[in-house]
Amino acid sequence: MSLRQTRRVIRRKLNSLSRRMGWTWAPARPIRAWISPTTVCNLRCRHCSKFGGVIQFQHMREDTYRIVRRELMPGLREAILTGVGEPMLAPLFPAMIEDCERLGIHVALTTNGTVWDEALARRLARQGARVVLSVDGANAETMEFVREGLKWDRFCETVDRFAALKRETAAASLRPGTPRFQLFFNVVLLRRNLDQLTAIADWAGRCGVDHIWFNNFVAGGCADPDFARESMERDPQALQAALAEAGARCDALGVGWSGPQFHSTGAGE
Repeated sequence: MSLRQTRRVIRRKLNSLSRRMGWTWAPARPIRAWISPTTVCNLRCRHCSKFGGVIQFQHMREDTYRIVRRELMPGLREAILTGVGEPMLAPLFPAMIEDCERLGIHVALTTNGTVWDEALARRLARQGARVVLSVDGANAETMEFVREGLKWDRFCETVDRFAALKRETAAASLRPGTPRFQLFFNVVLLRRNLDQLTAIADWAGRCGVDHIWFNNFVAGGCADPDFARESMERDPQALQAALAEAGARCDALGVGWSGPQFHSTGAGE
């Protein structure tokens, strides 16, 4: 183990100890951090706590980001630039990407796929970022209902563009020391999309997606009481059956996947 790796292990263990002890300060700089560029979003997703308007909408201020950049970012290994908003709407998001590249920080983000910036997307691909696309259905009817304000055709175009970037950068990533651009799908498991999970897996396979995260929908965090019925918490057998079928399709396609009940190691892990 190199000196740098040893320092990272020590920092991780010290910060883990601070969490267990309930300390309000970190004894060592973190190596991985969630940084929320904005709470502003252009969609109203029915499974999101923001659907009921309980979260204030605002972008991160420049003075706040200066503190983050000075006090937090040096020494980070990974920055997850995601909060409860759409990160690509944040005015400071391009600067965050630039700073991460300059400091050698791996970038991960989750996007709703409605905002496209060619130059920014290419920069993310060049840096070997992990871009997670929120996919809650395999057709316009489901996606446009669950994610109010989303336009299906535009979303599909964004997925295709990211997939094209992944193919374009694949050859370069084979060179030693070159970071590999990763594309993930994040799927919230709902009653209305259980019969679409294998179709989502097929879509992921066609796009060269590395991994699919299948996540439970917890009704208790839902601001829409009618939509809370979409939760599969009380019907685990149906959920497990659908997830097992989708997982088998992922395995056949070489797409990594993980879920609340099952786990399989595929190409993306």
